[in-house]
Amino acid sequence: MPLMNHPGAVRMVDEYTHEVRVVPLSQVPESQRFVFYKGDEEITSADGATRAVPIVEVRMFSLDADGKLVDKAHATRLRIIEIGPDHQPLRTTLLLPNR
Repeated sequence: MPLMNHPGAVRMVDEYTHEVRVVPLSQVPESQRFVFYKGDEEITSADGATRAVPIVEVRMFSLDADGKLVDKAHATRLRIIEIGPDHQPLRTTLLLPNR
């Protein structure tokens, strides 16, 4: 499997507060370091993967019901975008907080 080298850290960006943290790779769970593909389809593990793209940036958007950026305490959902090298969007996750 072609495995791109990971640059060694993940840049975490909170879009509401504009806080940026650089997290060393050793502190990132292994399952959140790469996105694995078999052909053009994303798969959940390295087993059977034909390619692995490193996650180098994670952008977090805390949103209200209208889709506007708000403080996390007032968010009705959290949108997470994982980005690879050269600003390549890899995947988006939408989380709905338990209330």
